[in-house]
Amino acid sequence: MRGDPTVFEERNPALIVVLSMLTCGIYLFVWYYQTTDELRRATGDESIKPGLDILLTFVTCGIWWVYTDYRNAKKAYELATQMGLGRSDQSTMALILDLFAAVVTPLILQTEYNAIGKAARGER
Repeated sequence: MRGDPTVFEERNPALIVVLSMLTCGIYLFVWYYQTTDELRRATGDESIKPGLDILLTFVTCGIWWVYTDYRNAKKAYELATQMGLGRSDQSTMALILDLFAAVVTPLILQTEYNAIGKAARGER
């Protein structure tokens, strides 16, 4: 493992949804940038570029977001597996939810990030 999984900041998944609604979606982009950058640092995968992901999301009218949610969920699962955590692969669920109930996807991703960060820091 080349990265540092302790970089994941613990966030309340429900609060992400509430803040996103209160800011008409602006907070979701802030959260997305922060967590994707944390994922890049946690995995050591320099091919993950959160700024480019947001730009491509706008250019593709949101299609890129669906791909990156899938990718991020897959990367989080791979990291959890490397760490020996008993997490399930949420990438397919993220893909399906992005197509039918996108508001739920950040809840799932943040839950995974929180679990990885806690385990890396030795917390329960």
